[in-house]
Amino acid sequence: MVINELRLSPDHECFGHVLTQAGYDTSYIGKWHLWANELGSHRAIRNAFTPPGPYRLGFDGYWAGYNFSHNSYNGVYFEDTCAPIRYAGYEADTQTDMAMARLDHHADADIPARPNVSETQDPYADKWATMDGRYRKILSNNVRGYYAQTTNIDWNLGRIVDKLEACGLTENTALVFTSDHGEMFGSHGRRAKNIFYDEATHVPLLIRKPGLVREGAVDECFSTVDMMPTLLSLLDLPVPEKAEGVDVGPCLIGSRSAAENTVLMQGMGTTAAWRDGSEWRGLRNRQFTYAVYRLDRSEHLYDNVSDPFQMNNLATERSQVGLVEHFRNLLTEKLDHIKDTFKACTWYESAWTQDRNIVRGARVGSHDLSVLADTIATHFPDDALTRTVDDLS
Repeated sequence: MVINELRLSPDHECFGHVLTQAGYDTSYIGKWHLWANELGSHRAIRNAFTPPGPYRLGFDGYWAGYNFSHNSYNGVYFEDTCAPIRYAGYEADTQTDMAMARLDHHADADIPARPNVSETQDPYADKWATMDGRYRKILSNNVRGYYAQTTNIDWNLGRIVDKLEACGLTENTALVFTSDHGEMFGSHGRRAKNIFYDEATHVPLLIRKPGLVREGAVDECFSTVDMMPTLLSLLDLPVPEKAEGVDVGPCLIGSRSAAENTVLMQGMGTTAAWRDGSEWRGLRNRQFTYAVYRLDRSEHLYDNVSDPFQMNNLATERSQVGLVEHFRNLLTEKLDHIKDTFKACTWYESAWTQDRNIVRGARVGSHDLSVLADTIATHFPDDALTRTVDDLS
């Protein structure tokens, strides 16, 4: 799953599938981003509503989701029909109220810029990562808003913790908090995400399971694809054979010391609009980040311990030739393991998608789109495919 506006095939055996099959009552609240298969038209019902059934990927219980929204106030969500449900107030507050029901913001601060913020635009940035004059003018306000929202999320997480304790569910609940990406905010001459620098990839991960997960911090590299095998192992549930990622559960429960784990990072390029030129692949372990751009095969290597802002590219130093070669070979090995041939962005459009539906992958065969047709025919009235959320409000 390389971008928001692609539809994921339900042939993948996902986290929700395993939980539901094991008897868990699953709920999903919030942004989904795995249904819509159209660039733009975010408010169209056909893109905003994920119908009940296979495309909810195993989350068969309570559903209060939507596929797109950049409006944090007075928005909408959907349950099991394509009629939008409006809410008043702030999105995170409303979503946390929903989560608490299933179990029974703002400081104006002067936040200093990071030392690696650059006025020089990164030449490898696509249009979503480019910082124009307007963006630079509102950058400081954006940073304040970002951390204000982070503070609100922290408060809402505390409400969930309090509710678990009040309901007597703490000991029997695995609580996980993480994020999908960070934000560049001008670091290395970029905005947004989709890059190997720590500002975009170094996200929080908190896991609490009393009596199982030990207290304290664990120095372990952890990737998004590691989440599924790790959590399933903590729940004593089987990990699907084709699932990617590494189970780092033993490190969390203290049965072994954290082993060296080098995670693979894949930048697929401008997949939202299917444009070539910004693809990259990289690796991250406890000390180093290594990445290579497909455009010109330029390499980047940073010592994140001695150079935490990743400002000194060791790949340009003759004394580091051996270290660069080590990571170059390791990257090749990991890409070969998952059958990633590091193609241009548009190759994946023609080889893996059809009408912005993901129909095949390295570990999943061709998907029968008749399942999609049946799902749409069952849950979307004809007029809902052309109307917007506002039309049906």
